[in-house]
Amino acid sequence: MAKSMMRFWSPLLLTILPILGANRADATDITVTFSGTPTGSSTGDFSGFFEYDDSHPWKSDYLFRFEGSADTHKLSYKTVPSGMRTGSFNTCEPFTITTSGGQFVLKATVPNSPSTTVTIVVPSMGLAKDHLPGCSIFPSSPPPPTCTFTLSGGFNYTGTIRTMNCSGAAAALGAPCPPPCYVYTCTYPAPALCPAYACPPRPACCLTRLFARRSYRNSCW
Repeated sequence: MAKSMMRFWSPLLLTILPILGANRADATDITVTFSGTPTGSSTGDFSGFFEYDDSHPWKSDYLFRFEGSADTHKLSYKTVPSGMRTGSFNTCEPFTITTSGGQFVLKATVPNSPSTTVTIVVPSMGLAKDHLPGCSIFPSSPPPPTCTFTLSGGFNYTGTIRTMNCSGAAAALGAPCPPPCYVYTCTYPAPALCPAYACPPRPACCLTRLFARRSYRNSCW
């Protein structure tokens, strides 16, 4: 009996493992450059970029905490009062992204000494609680003062982001999405467009496709 089960499972496992590897290959490093002007008592324009791996797992609902060197996380900025500051992996931690309340909020510590918290806020509707967005949520010309850049702690600065440029997943505006096999899970109005990035790759779907029963609700194709 045991040998029979092994003969049954071995080909199945050989089918599943390449699928899992392919889904990991779908991970994309999202890179966003930005620039803007000061607000309040701050002086001098600012510019910089941040980068994150959009496949990074969620810590809890709407919270993504990057730690160590497992997945890409970087942030660099330049302002008149503090000059150029750059951090990557453990030199910009704590590094978190939250996607709740209709806002994408990135917080990172750059530099670590004197400890300065960088906060970047980009309003966007429809952000998911369990996966990070692609480029579609970052407007090239944000209407002021919606997108903000703030330094607090070691250095203090407030500003409005005027321009953004993103490279990575779902960067092409208006391009129709290829039909995802798990479109039934989407909450966005059809037809979905790539800028919404409503249906990013999910490993669970491909496993479901192997074992799904014949029903419309749970079908993966």
